[in-house]
Amino acid sequence: MLSSPKAPFLQLWMKKYARFNPDSFEYDSSVVPYQLMTQYPDLIHIEMSRIAPMSFAFHTSRIAEAIACGIYVPPSPDGSRSGALWVPEWGSSTGHYSFENTAPNEYMYSEMTKKLVLHLTMSQVR
Repeated sequence: MLSSPKAPFLQLWMKKYARFNPDSFEYDSSVVPYQLMTQYPDLIHIEMSRIAPMSFAFHTSRIAEAIACGIYVPPSPDGSRSGALWVPEWGSSTGHYSFENTAPNEYMYSEMTKKLVLHLTMSQVR
C-alpha cells in the first residue's frame, strides 16, 4: 500500500487500530481495510492487475508469518526432500513466536512458490 503520510484512508484505518487484537491479525490487516474500502471507495485506488491475488488455502495472517518469520529449508541435493518453510507459532500465553513443537512445512512452501514467485515478476516489483 502506498499513500501520503496523512491520507484520509490511513487515518480511518488507524482509528480502528485503537481496538487492535494481536490474536486476530488477519481481521485488522485484511477485513478492516476491506470494510473501509467499501464504505469510502473515493478514498482509495486499487490496482488489481499489479499483483495477482494470493489464495494459498491458508489464513492471511499465516502467510504474513511465513514471509516475515519463516525459515526457508532448501530441497535436499539428492532430491529426496522438497523445499519447505519452517514457520514459528504465536504463543498467546508467552506473548512471542517460537519454533518449539513446529516442523518444516513442505505444503506451504509448495503453494507459496506456485503463487507468490509466479506472480512477482520484475514488471510488478520495481
